[in-house]
Amino acid sequence: MKRYMSVLFTALVLLAVLVTSCRPAAPTPTPVPPTPVPPKVHPALADGKLTIAWIPKALNNPVFEMGRDGAIAKAKELTEKGPYQVEILYVGSVASDMAEQARVVEDVVAKGVDAIGISCNDPTGCVDPINKAIEAGKPVMTWDADSPDSKRFTYLGVSNYDGGKAAADLLIKAMGEKGKVALLTGVPGALNLEERMRGFKDFVKDYPGIEIVSTVACYDDIEKGVTVVEETMTAHPDLTGWFFVGLWPLFAEKGSMPLWEAAAKTGKLKTVAFDTLPVELDFMKEGYLQGLVGQKYWGWGYDTVQMIYDNVVSGKTFESWTDSGMDIVTPCNVDAMAEAWETIDFTKPLPPGLPCPEIEAKPPAAVKVVVIGKSVHPYWANVEKGTKDAAAKLGVEAIFWVPTKEDVAAQISTMETYIAMGVSGIAVAPSDPKALESYIKKAMDAGIPTITLDTDAPESVRLAYIGTDNYAAGVEAGKQMVKLLPEGGKVAIGTGSVTALNSIQRMEGFREAIKGTKITVVEPINNDKEDSATALDLAGATLVGHPDLAGAYGVYAYNGPAWAKAGKEAGKAGEVKIVAFDATPEHIGFVKEGVIHVLVAQREYMQGYKSVELLTLMAQKGIEGGMAEYKVPESKIVDTGVDVVTLDTLADYAATLDKLGIPREWKVE
Repeated sequence: MKRYMSVLFTALVLLAVLVTSCRPAAPTPTPVPPTPVPPKVHPALADGKLTIAWIPKALNNPVFEMGRDGAIAKAKELTEKGPYQVEILYVGSVASDMAEQARVVEDVVAKGVDAIGISCNDPTGCVDPINKAIEAGKPVMTWDADSPDSKRFTYLGVSNYDGGKAAADLLIKAMGEKGKVALLTGVPGALNLEERMRGFKDFVKDYPGIEIVSTVACYDDIEKGVTVVEETMTAHPDLTGWFFVGLWPLFAEKGSMPLWEAAAKTGKLKTVAFDTLPVELDFMKEGYLQGLVGQKYWGWGYDTVQMIYDNVVSGKTFESWTDSGMDIVTPCNVDAMAEAWETIDFTKPLPPGLPCPEIEAKPPAAVKVVVIGKSVHPYWANVEKGTKDAAAKLGVEAIFWVPTKEDVAAQISTMETYIAMGVSGIAVAPSDPKALESYIKKAMDAGIPTITLDTDAPESVRLAYIGTDNYAAGVEAGKQMVKLLPEGGKVAIGTGSVTALNSIQRMEGFREAIKGTKITVVEPINNDKEDSATALDLAGATLVGHPDLAGAYGVYAYNGPAWAKAGKEAGKAGEVKIVAFDATPEHIGFVKEGVIHVLVAQREYMQGYKSVELLTLMAQKGIEGGMAEYKVPESKIVDTGVDVVTLDTLADYAATLDKLGIPREWKVE
């Protein structure tokens, strides 16, 4: 019975399996897709637009304007990509003022911007404005200068502390491990500036020979920066290093800081600065700066906009600090950075600035001579070339310096700086011989051989004068005028100084040459005080006041072109006979036009060249030995002579320049 039941059970199981296997399979149910969940859209994007207020510390600053351009570029990219339109509102206070910046933040919130990127004037002062903006639903991030105690969602910027350490490293490499250093900052309390100085000071603690003697503030004001730098140079004439925590005074015109510029040109004073703007690159190329610590200005704007966009659109979060990186620029890679600015392409990697043999501290040259000119002008550019060519040939160091325009006080302060530095020799072109006499004596008393060039100070104790015999050159100018005006007539004279001896002698020689002729000089003499715009105004007024004017005499380099321009403007081109000193490309152009008739061309290149030659010999062989070997005449006047240039002699003059290797921008047709 049991066996029967077991068999029956087995049969039933098999039957069930067969029935199941033969039955058609049940259809697979179609999966139901989940109900899509719409992405959460930030309220700021409801209208399809994202407006970002990009707020710098102050407007009209090239650093911030570069960042603004980066912000606008990124906004354009994001807009083109879609789906949201991104707009940038660049707004700020005119000056670096925290109270005004707080009002700017309040104003943009009231206007309904969607988010804010801000460089804080004061870390504490920024806390309340930032937090109020966030409470109003406006995400805020900081860039360049942080407010870490605020509720901003991140800070984008260089590590200013590390930047300060990098600046200290550059300065010590340039000046050596001992010396006196000064620091220039902007607005005291600005966190980025304070961090730079903290990093700098911490780095130099390991160098006991470095003494920080002064820290001065300019409150982000260019003119104030110039003033405090020069005041510090006066208070510390033995200063050997500067750290410009920002570049404020470098925005001023060349010549604005004569003491700093003179000391930098000698090589004794080394300067390192933050930022890498074109103006700084120019200063570096000319030897005034040894190192720059640069921030990613374009990236400030470009990256800020992307980060704000990511935060608002997708809720992306960031670390408290986002490093924007920094650039180290030295003479070894300055050209590459200059090219980036020229092309506005900062995407290429910058070649390394270190190591850089050009900034390593070196012992002073055995011979270091200084040539001090009178003003910025092509004439003095030729003197500078002669100075440098002679120095290169002789293997000595020669510094050439001129003020922006004729400035007796600047010449005096520059001479005092070089005297204090104990250079090997000085050649100076006194704008006022009497005023320079005591300083020439001071140099001689300090054992520094001193000569004059271009214009003399014969009553001083100068050892020699190298340049044009200005009285004889004035006589030549007068003779040429007599040839041009055989029947006589009124002649006006334009000059840049009535005290400089070269001007006085040129006018005296001219008057001597026209004595006994029918030529008369219009009085008073036009004295433009070495200002070319004034020279043009005076020439025009003279032509109006003397419609029968027959001739004009240009005593200084720009006077001839002033007479030529005024004559053309008055419709008298070529009618008024013009005799002028010097032969710059501008002069030559007027000669070709037939507007200037005769040029008395000085040999300015030789003035610089011979000055370096004589000073070098005196430094190497003593004053008497050097003067004897150079065969300085008993008169102590080394006449470099003049060339009389007319349309007929232009080709001969060009050949003379070519033979000397003096470049010229004009061609003989």
